[in-house]
Amino acid sequence: MANTSSSVRIHKSLADGASLWLLLCAALSMLILAFTPPAQSAEIGAVKKVLGDAYGTPPQDTRARKYARDNVFHDELIETHGGAATLIEFDDETRLFVGSDSSMMLDEMVYDPSGTNNAMVVNLMQGAFRFVSGNIGSANVTLNTPSAQIGIRGSEAIIFVAKNGDTTINVLKGTFSVRSITDGSMDSIDVTPNQNVTVSATGITDVRPGVHIPETVTGQFSRDYNNVVAPGSSFDNADNGPVSSYGDTSGSSSSSSGSSGSSY
Repeated sequence: MANTSSSVRIHKSLADGASLWLLLCAALSMLILAFTPPAQSAEIGAVKKVLGDAYGTPPQDTRARKYARDNVFHDELIETHGGAATLIEFDDETRLFVGSDSSMMLDEMVYDPSGTNNAMVVNLMQGAFRFVSGNIGSANVTLNTPSAQIGIRGSEAIIFVAKNGDTTINVLKGTFSVRSITDGSMDSIDVTPNQNVTVSATGITDVRPGVHIPETVTGQFSRDYNNVVAPGSSFDNADNGPVSSYGDTSGSSSSSSGSSGSSY
């Protein structure tokens, strides 16, 4: 009997030891996972210049202020606040000017100078933007807004996206193909230089001549057009780097001080 009892106790001790070992291994695995940083998304471009409070939120990462020469990443949310503005240049040399109180998502960017499967998708969620195409074939570039899908067969356009999603596309160079995604229509309309259209929940307006700046209660889009997104604006003419006010630049120490820069 004594031998049987001892054997039972030995087997129970071994079983308890094995369970404890498994628990320790599981706990260690959880600790390793908890302290392992998430895989960083692919870098797809950089901030060329910035005025005021611009922020980026990469996937699985925290929101942080953006400075000139900071990288931007696939699936990163870019935001500006107050009188802020920024210019992003992608790896294929596409440039995107971003006005105040604007937000956008860098949804897709595939670029290989010797490749044939290059593509870009950018979601313009709200605000004022100027898009200048780079080296990716125009057929592989798509701009999405809450109300419109914009295909690129050209090189430059100013786009306003209102808080309710209404989108106005002003074409400066080339041809942009515009389709409403809110009225159930699959039809698209081509907009050529010195023309504009607006897409809303009810569909697409007729093509209009010139540049159309939507009215806002605060006059935000008019200020953004004059100071940021129009070709030859003071922000456009400022040298690359941290911009302390429209029309001049300053060193990185000024940008990192936390000052929001000049509003407009």
